[in-house]
Amino acid sequence: MEHGKNGRPKRKDAEIYPLSEKLFGLCGSHYVGQKQTLSGQRWYRCSGKHERYPGAPVCECNGIPSDLVETELWTLLIKVLSNPKELQKAAAEYLDMTADQKVSFEDRIEELGRQIEVQARAIKAAMTVTAKIAAIEGKNDEEIEAEVEATVAPLMHEKTSLEHLRAEAVQWQLEADAANDHAKDLKKLAETARRRLHQLTLSEQAEVLNLLGLKVRVTQAAPPAPKGAPCPVRTWFEERDLKIPARVGEEAWRHIEPIVSAGDRPCRADQRFDHREAVEGILHKARTAGRWSDVPLAKGTGKGLSSRFRRWRESGIWDQVMEFLTGEEATELPPARKIELPKMEVEGGFILQELLGSLTTFGGTLPSSTTMS
Repeated sequence: MEHGKNGRPKRKDAEIYPLSEKLFGLCGSHYVGQKQTLSGQRWYRCSGKHERYPGAPVCECNGIPSDLVETELWTLLIKVLSNPKELQKAAAEYLDMTADQKVSFEDRIEELGRQIEVQARAIKAAMTVTAKIAAIEGKNDEEIEAEVEATVAPLMHEKTSLEHLRAEAVQWQLEADAANDHAKDLKKLAETARRRLHQLTLSEQAEVLNLLGLKVRVTQAAPPAPKGAPCPVRTWFEERDLKIPARVGEEAWRHIEPIVSAGDRPCRADQRFDHREAVEGILHKARTAGRWSDVPLAKGTGKGLSSRFRRWRESGIWDQVMEFLTGEEATELPPARKIELPKMEVEGGFILQELLGSLTTFGGTLPSSTTMS
């Protein structure tokens, strides 16, 4: 197993959600990535749906499909990051700006340091002079101490103020140094953009989003997520970019029958219909984008047909069946249902905002394989 820089096992890309805690809903809470138990699909779920205490109010933000939002956002970012010259120019300008700030902070820190030293000497001198004068005047130790404290109190207050200003300037310098390192990393990103921006894994994309300081805000209500799992038959055809046979010809069936008869024994749930009816039924479901229960069967049930397809797919029998149907008349997959992405707005640091310009929003209706089983 591969391990990351921190020594922990690297997570698979399917377990990585680049927009976790960077995507914010209408309620103001952030989204986190999660995989749906039944369908295995990746979604972002708003953390505002989590009860902070029993009976606490929760938000009404709907889930957002991970693959769709990640793809559309990355497509947008590729547009603004794919020109390395522009990215390098923005990073260089930021470097110049932070360099000027650094010089300014260094001068400020040095000047405040000198003022603090002068103030310390003044306090020491004031204490000495005040104590001597009080002693000459014949005052006792308590009176001398009180007079010294009263004399140096305003000087001490001024010194404390100077020290506070210096500490503040030091913090600003540290932030400027961090920003300088950040800009240098962005210049490296420009090289990556030129070479392989289209090939980054989700893990690498997450690093880029962190580097850009990117946040995404949902600006309109997300539509409800479709119920059910994606149709496994449609998925099989989509993965292989195949059309759906319109019929099972006699010649094809002559080759298919011994394959399905020898390689599969129907279980009790699906033994009421024969193998040919099963093949025809599975193809009917793919052509119509209907549910298993909608498949017209002389005998048996949609549940039994689903069970048989699952066994054929897992055993490789369905692959063999389709080899003998490749020459048959075929139809295209029916149009996929659509999942709508809500309108969203991209925010980021100085450099990202410079690069984005007016390209700060995305979202809309995108096609997706969401035909349900």
